[in-house]
Amino acid sequence: MENEFRILLIDKTGAGKSTTGNTLLGREEFNADISNESVTKYTKSARGTCNGRNIVVFDTPGFFDTEDDNAIILQEISEALSFPGMHAIISILQIGRMNAEEQNTIEMFMDYFGDEVSDFVSVVFTNKDRLHNANTNIRDFVENKVKKDSPLGALLKKIDNRYISIGLKNNEQDVHMLIEYIQYC
Repeated sequence: MENEFRILLIDKTGAGKSTTGNTLLGREEFNADISNESVTKYTKSARGTCNGRNIVVFDTPGFFDTEDDNAIILQEISEALSFPGMHAIISILQIGRMNAEEQNTIEMFMDYFGDEVSDFVSVVFTNKDRLHNANTNIRDFVENKVKKDSPLGALLKKIDNRYISIGLKNNEQDVHMLIEYIQYC
């Protein structure tokens, strides 16, 4: 469809990809569950409108799934990326939840897809309320808590520090801000 803005959501199982997709669409389209097991087995897309813009959100299976090998997940994401005209690749990370799996996910994705995709990647930190509760903001969090030599620090440098934080439930302002942000990155 002409003038659609296509957004691919990636990261590990349980990171909040489906919830973020539902938030962007403004409805429950993707199956989201609080679980350590993957709910999304195959890439699913859904269309919606946000900020007066037609969007297509692609929800992908998560890395470090309890059942599927990461190579299968990379292939699934690769197929989604072959969809014509992907505009944004969003890596979903929860604030304060950066462990070895999240770091390995970032490294694996960037190693597999290389520099060609870095112009399209942005990081969305979820759980924005944790920043508010800690009396800080996303910029201070990244500058003070993310080590420059860590996989996340390297990713942020590679993608020219394109990141934003959002709340996920009933936060229309954050959704509009996110769409505008990734649309103009």
